[in-house]
Amino acid sequence: MQPLAVHATYSLDNHDGLAKAQRFREASLWRVDPPEYFAGKFLVVNASISPALQVITIKICAVQAQMLRANNLLHSAIVVAAWLIV
Repeated sequence: MQPLAVHATYSLDNHDGLAKAQRFREASLWRVDPPEYFAGKFLVVNASISPALQVITIKICAVQAQMLRANNLLHSAIVVAAWLIV
């Protein structure tokens, strides 16, 4: 079955027409751009990180999680001590 219509969701960025058209472009549903739109130089971004940096990030997150647990234990001990004093 062929779709009869497609509707882009509402956009809160005050660029409704631009944002909606871009969503259609990303889904290969926007076919009204002139050829000039695709001419020129484009910036390509690769946001992936190297495996070595991934390992470092995982280690840092593990240390931060340990620090958070220690901080929570310390906070709980202070609350209990304060409760016992009262």
